[in-house]
Amino acid sequence: MNYDEFEDRLVDPDVSAVFRFWRIRCGLGESPTKSSFLPDRLPFGIWPNLYLYERSDNGRILTLLSGTALVRHFGCDATGRYLDEDTISADVRERIRLMEGVLESERPVFFRADLPAREEKYHSCSRLVLPLRDNGANVRYLFGVVTFSPELWEYDVPRRSGARDILWADAPSVEDADGQGTSQPAATREAG
Repeated sequence: MNYDEFEDRLVDPDVSAVFRFWRIRCGLGESPTKSSFLPDRLPFGIWPNLYLYERSDNGRILTLLSGTALVRHFGCDATGRYLDEDTISADVRERIRLMEGVLESERPVFFRADLPAREEKYHSCSRLVLPLRDNGANVRYLFGVVTFSPELWEYDVPRRSGARDILWADAPSVEDADGQGTSQPAATREAG
């Protein structure tokens, strides 16, 4: 699915804004570097929902940043912890598999899930996972946003375990840059 089709399927405006922000920074056929990706240029209201992960040298995925909205909803701060240390999410292996898929393929992914929150309730959420490169051109980081569906705010059991509505975008390509193979920003829409 090309980037325009992918973005059109992202209904949440905050998720779309983060995707456009990432897309604008894509180079010719590659994801942006972490050092070129300054989230302070995103709308301020999105910041609490952002996260940043890193695939460490031991191959595990480490949380570098967990926004305050994520901390509030899940009742703990995952910053400095590995994803496989998550003891409250039954679907943690599936999320790790999706995130490893982003790291390996350099393709963005969007999915929805029912995730546990405090007080043994579940929240329906949407998650966008975007690849970032280190300065050595290795895809090592995952940046993204988690948003929560207020109309499905809290319920006692998950409606369905695991990720659902999984959408994969194509890897960055020269065609997505501007359709002519030049080094213009890889976007046709403005971020935020």
